[in-house]
Amino acid sequence: MRGRREKQLNSEEAVKYAFESVGPALLITTVVLTAGFSVLMLSTLKLNFELGLITSITITIALIVDFMLLPVILLTFDNADYSQKSESNSQLELIAQT
Repeated sequence: MRGRREKQLNSEEAVKYAFESVGPALLITTVVLTAGFSVLMLSTLKLNFELGLITSITITIALIVDFMLLPVILLTFDNADYSQKSESNSQLELIAQT
């Protein structure tokens, strides 16, 4: 919820901001890792095939959970109030203006 603190966003906007800024990186990383471990499924050795299959499925499920379940958890358990600027931030802004 860093975006919420820094940009004074509400919970829903902070989650949306986080997924807009981090979502593409999560997706690309998942695709690359899944493709890399899927190469193991080309092996004739059963152990390597199963390792590649299970790892690829696990990484894909992790992405789905990140996109579907994580926002719900963040919105449910985020009850901190970031709307007030801290005193030190206010003092820094005053110094910067002078």
